[in-house]
Amino acid sequence: MSRITILFSAFVLIMTSCARIQQPLDLPHERDSSVPTFQTGPSPSPSPAPSSEPATSDRPLWTEVRYAARCDTANDPSTCSGHYGFTVFNSGKFRIGPAPEGQVLRDFLTRAEFELLNSALISAIRAHSSSHSYSPESHSSPTEELFIVQNGIEERMPIGMATWREVFKQLRQLSRHYYPDPFPNDCIDAAREFEKATEASKICAENADCVYLSPDFLPVEAENLDTVVIDDCSYITPLAVANAFEAVSHQLKLLMKRDLARRVCGEKLKRKSCLQEKRMDALAFPPLCIEKLCQIAPTASGVTQ
Repeated sequence: MSRITILFSAFVLIMTSCARIQQPLDLPHERDSSVPTFQTGPSPSPSPAPSSEPATSDRPLWTEVRYAARCDTANDPSTCSGHYGFTVFNSGKFRIGPAPEGQVLRDFLTRAEFELLNSALISAIRAHSSSHSYSPESHSSPTEELFIVQNGIEERMPIGMATWREVFKQLRQLSRHYYPDPFPNDCIDAAREFEKATEASKICAENADCVYLSPDFLPVEAENLDTVVIDDCSYITPLAVANAFEAVSHQLKLLMKRDLARRVCGEKLKRKSCLQEKRMDALAFPPLCIEKLCQIAPTASGVTQ
C-alpha cells in the first residue's frame, strides 16, 4: 500500500471519530416559549373579573325622602307647613320648596334629628320590603304624602300602614319646625335677590383668587382670622368667601343689596329654627376655587357653634 493511501485512510478514521465525539447528548430540551402549546386536559376556570357594581351592602337604603302636606284649599298655601315639600337627604341636609317662583331654603338637621329619622326610615324600609303586597291607594291620606328615593327610583309610601307611621310623625314635626310662616315671603325673596348679587364676586380661576371677607365685604387673610361666621341665623346667608378683586369691585352694590334685604325682612330676618350662629376654623380650612367659584372647603368639619 502506498504512503498516500495509508495517509488518506488515517485521515478518514480520525474525522469519523471526531464526528461521533461532537454529537450532542440525548438531554431533555427546554421548551421554547415562542412556540404555542396546547392543553389537552380540561381548561381551568378563569378568575372572575372584578365587578364595577358596588356591593349591595355598600348602597344606602335611601337617598332622599320627601314629605308634603295638603292643607284646606280655602287657606293660603303659603301658611301650610309642608305644602311645597320638605325633603331630607341622607347627608342630613334638608330642602324646603321649591315654591311657584323657585324659592328654596336649604339647611341641615341637627345630628340628633337626623339619627332619629334615619333609624325610623331604616326600620320602615326593612319591614316594608318583607311585608306582603299592598295597595298605596288603600292606605293613602288626602292631607299628607310621603315619597322615598332608593337607587334612583321614587316610590310613594302608604301613610296608613303602621310600618310608616313613625316616619310620617317625625317628618311632620320637622316640617312644622323648619318651615317659615309664611313660605314663601318677602324676606325670603329679598334674601334670594341678595344671593344673586353675590354670584359675580365668587368667580375665580384658582385658589389664590379666593379670600375670606369681613362683614363689610373686604378681604381678610386667613391668618388674621380665628373663625369665620358662615351662618348668622338670618335668611340672608353671609358672604364668607369671594374673589378678592371682585368683592372690592362690587362692595358698594353688595352693601346696598344686603341693607335692602334686611329692611324688607324686618322682624322676620332671623330663622326661628336657628338657635346659635355657626363659625368655621379659618386657619384650618382656607377657601378654595371649586368649579370656578370661591367656596368654603367641602371638608371643613371644623364648624363650631
